[in-house]
Amino acid sequence: MSRATSLWILAAIGFTVGQLPAQIPWTQVTVATAPPARRSHSMVWDSGRGLAVLFGGLGSGSAFLNDTWEWDGRTWLNRTPANSPTARAGQAMAYDARRGVVVMFGGHDPSTALHGALQDTWEWNGTTWTRRATSGPRRAWAAMSYHAGSQRIVMFGGSEINNTGYGYRDTWTWDGVAWTQVATTGPPESGSPAMAYDAARDVCVLYGGSGTTETWEWDGSAWTLRTPATSPPRRSVMALAYDPVRRRCVFYSGSAGGPVPDDTWEWDGTTWAQNVSPTPGIRTFYGLCWDGNQRRLLLFGGARAGTVVPYGDTWTYGAPVPARYVIAGTACAGANGLPALDPGTTLPWIGETLTVTATGLGGAAVGMLGWSDTMAGPFPLPQELSAFGMPGCRLYVSLDVTLPLAVSSGRANWSLFLPNRVSMVGWTVYQQVVTDAPGANPTGLVLSDYGTATVGVR
Repeated sequence: MSRATSLWILAAIGFTVGQLPAQIPWTQVTVATAPPARRSHSMVWDSGRGLAVLFGGLGSGSAFLNDTWEWDGRTWLNRTPANSPTARAGQAMAYDARRGVVVMFGGHDPSTALHGALQDTWEWNGTTWTRRATSGPRRAWAAMSYHAGSQRIVMFGGSEINNTGYGYRDTWTWDGVAWTQVATTGPPESGSPAMAYDAARDVCVLYGGSGTTETWEWDGSAWTLRTPATSPPRRSVMALAYDPVRRRCVFYSGSAGGPVPDDTWEWDGTTWAQNVSPTPGIRTFYGLCWDGNQRRLLLFGGARAGTVVPYGDTWTYGAPVPARYVIAGTACAGANGLPALDPGTTLPWIGETLTVTATGLGGAAVGMLGWSDTMAGPFPLPQELSAFGMPGCRLYVSLDVTLPLAVSSGRANWSLFLPNRVSMVGWTVYQQVVTDAPGANPTGLVLSDYGTATVGVR
């Protein structure tokens, strides 16, 4: 089948096929310098500075650590701030996007009997750590994440002593000034749950902890118990992280109360699915967060199953070919302003529908789907159209397929269902819209900006 024919099929009809099972690989990264091997540390993605931040944990011989490291997508960087928190393990950490700081709370205190829990709050601005005056509840092994909708950090559960099997069921939020207990109902008590923020749905997802297989979501004011058709077996002392490209919350391995499982699970907002690809090997107490530079999840360290021997390896996990949609170019104005394309929250994944909304349209519009943004037949692109009676307008895409769009109130939705075919992964197609604009120029037509869709697999 030719590419042009495939494009026409994409534009004209849909396919009733299921999604491919996830086959996302874990990939070990070879680095020249890395943090010392450790377990029970904390990691978080600092989106403001474009770096992953790692702090503390337990090193060789179960020594408590208080070093700070950052990952730029290629290299681990050892930071030596003038001021640092005391050594600790099992602390909670999250990035406060509103205030642009990494917030760390609690953890185990090596100076007390049974390594009791701390209650101090620290913030990292990329240069130094600052202790905040306000204390929260004594807590270690708590789950913590930032909730963008409420602009608060939310913390759940954890324990006061060095025992991941004993925990609380209280919920606290941090607004940058004070800790406030906000909910008395919700998930069951848990000493070591895991939580991540699902940005697409604006909820914090909580899973696992000692003795539970429940999945809960926090919407900024209340907890909701989810009842998926499939759930992972019981799990604790693992980490959960959100992949915004694939829109999945992911964890792997962890303690199951018996033999440590060697599996990876993903939550898509509806159900859990297991990825059967090979993993970094069974382990617990590892660190996991998003790496926005490589657009993959980043894992470091952890403990060998059934031991306290720490790992010092670096791994990544993510779509081998992520879907992308990029808007570029300049539109020319008609009576309704500049026609523009917007993919909204959709991306061109195989087995799914890409829906692009065109706005600023006249009474009629035609979608132009092309295989190239460099040549249209013998003509180079972009092509300035003054010679064709459309001054200020540019054609950005080759005209391989054209199709009318249904316009309503100056808007039209252009949906393309991408067949569930691995052979399509990596394909790139280009979209532009032409619409009527009486009086705008001699032709009465204007063109939108254009979109570049790269087909990916989740």
